[in-house]
Amino acid sequence: MILGLTFIGLRASSAHQAAALSGMAQSVGYLLAACGPPLMGRIHDANGDWHIPLLAVALISLVMAVCGALAGRDREIHP
Repeated sequence: MILGLTFIGLRASSAHQAAALSGMAQSVGYLLAACGPPLMGRIHDANGDWHIPLLAVALISLVMAVCGALAGRDREIHP
């Protein structure tokens, strides 16, 4: 987590931009953390097993890994 927050500051060209990027990243993270478990529970209750919820988590993890690789390129973000 510390590295993730550090990388946000490294990508920004100003303190204002770092605050905006941090706010966006934390908003998305907290949204997934709040909605993910109840949504996976509902999918489990509807299907009766954990195959589909675990597949959904694996696919989301893959998408997040690709986004992380793209975001980790060595460059600054300019508005």
